[in-house]
Amino acid sequence: MRTAYAKARYESQMESPHEYFRYVAVLDQRTRPSHAKLHGTVLPKNDPFWDTNYPPNGWNCRCKVQVLTKRELERKGITPLADSSMLKNVADKDFAYNPGRVDKIEQIYEQKLSKFSTTNGSASKIFISNILAKTKDFNHQRDLYVWQRGLDSMVDNINSGNIIKDKNLQIAQIGMIKDSIFIQVKKFKPNISSKSISIYQNTILHILRDTKPNVKKPNIIELKSIVNILYFAKHCYFDRIHNNIIYYFLSSQKDEMINYVAVNLEHTVKKFKTDNFVVSVGKIPYKNYKSTLKELDKSGNSVYIKVR
Repeated sequence: MRTAYAKARYESQMESPHEYFRYVAVLDQRTRPSHAKLHGTVLPKNDPFWDTNYPPNGWNCRCKVQVLTKRELERKGITPLADSSMLKNVADKDFAYNPGRVDKIEQIYEQKLSKFSTTNGSASKIFISNILAKTKDFNHQRDLYVWQRGLDSMVDNINSGNIIKDKNLQIAQIGMIKDSIFIQVKKFKPNISSKSISIYQNTILHILRDTKPNVKKPNIIELKSIVNILYFAKHCYFDRIHNNIIYYFLSSQKDEMINYVAVNLEHTVKKFKTDNFVVSVGKIPYKNYKSTLKELDKSGNSVYIKVR
């Protein structure tokens, strides 16, 4: 869960106009001494130190990074380090990577394996191909695990009344638009650039606190199933009127309803982050499902275009 949050936090911090990162540790007896020593360390946010030491830096690590501008540093009387040449790496072996840049690390890994395969004969090429295939499968499984843990934690926190106040943690990535769907959607919305799908905690809050009869809104289990619905995507349509995509899936309740997940494309939340966001999760009677998809606009064209 912390890794999922760290990825969202890093991306938003890199997009911000702030030039510096400040390492923030929780100064109590549970914090590793090496992490506590870094508390208050300020470096330019593009310093290579953050490639391997951006928190979390170990299991149950509670460290964070604070963003600061040059003017804020001057006002607080803080002098940043020019570089990290004098600092030691603190990340545990399994955490020595930046969660916000994990894709780049995987690309480097694959490039190195590819170079190895070109210099070690045909047998090694087969071996490397198998390794890369397993690596991709591992990446998929890892992504699903991280996305699911992130969504489960957010739903459970909100359901128990624990609202997240840090805006950097109020958004979690819960999936990706599949390549085949992305290609189809791009025909209607050519400016779309991101494939990631995120959810904002207030969206979940509104769903859980909706005053509609229970039969008309998804239950907790259905909310938590969204990660799998997006990943396996069996019934997906592009809405030409709202320029969004809608995923349909069967209800887990005996209510003769069908569930839907609406994803707004290139949507901006609170002037804070632009991404493809889940904006609603709901239900419609199964008997109305097919007639809804046959709806026409004023020009007689289909409103909903099947993209999966």
